[in-house]
Amino acid sequence: VLATAQRHLRADTCLPIKMVYGHIENLRQQGVKEILLPAVVTMPKTLTGDTVTETCPFTQHLPWMIGEGKDLIVPNLRLDQSRQLINPQEIIERLGLSPAQGELALQTGLEGLNRWQARVRAMGAEIIKENHDRIVVVMGRSYNLGDPFLNMNLGQHLKRLGLAMMPM
Repeated sequence: VLATAQRHLRADTCLPIKMVYGHIENLRQQGVKEILLPAVVTMPKTLTGDTVTETCPFTQHLPWMIGEGKDLIVPNLRLDQSRQLINPQEIIERLGLSPAQGELALQTGLEGLNRWQARVRAMGAEIIKENHDRIVVVMGRSYNLGDPFLNMNLGQHLKRLGLAMMPM
């Protein structure tokens, strides 16, 4: 996946962007006809007082860096407090949905995001309650924290050292 990205990506980027590119190319090679690849413009605020929640330019423009084709479905998402899909009509039509179905799909996805964020917060609270000597706070995006290749098996290394971990 990484080798494919390094051969074809048009810019030198961070590893997560290269991996997405490689995964998209892998899906294309497998004959996948439609690929949902959101252009995420903003993220939720994580700290009181955060004013800027925009993603990096590579994340915002990844679908166009890859080369938008007929196989890519590219919703422009704002996941900050506005929680909106910037181009809803285009995406709804592309997926063959009615406006009501499109709104339901967006709300269902946002509710799933809210549940996941609540689970992460609850897990952190539980780890703190366990009264460990030391807790390692591991900060990163979910695609880094959840991918053993991208995080170089950090979770396993910390576990082997007997350290409690809390993702942020």
